[in-house]
Amino acid sequence: MEQKLKMVMADVFEISPDKIDGSTTMDSVEEWDSLKHIELLTMVEEKFGIELEMEEMIEMLTFDDIKRILSSKGIEF
Repeated sequence: MEQKLKMVMADVFEISPDKIDGSTTMDSVEEWDSLKHIELLTMVEEKFGIELEMEEMIEMLTFDDIKRILSSKGIEF
């Protein structure tokens, strides 16, 4: 599932999935602005078949945050 998340993020930000890891944050990816954040949230919901709460959307500012929230929804990493 980690690779699937990396691919989603890579598609949204138009970067190589190799550049996405535990150190990836909204601040470290130049392309990760507010509009791309909304696109990322939409793609995560679609690709993982979940619905995110507003609080979760606000918290998803790093690769690890996204993994943690997806794990809380029953998705195993």
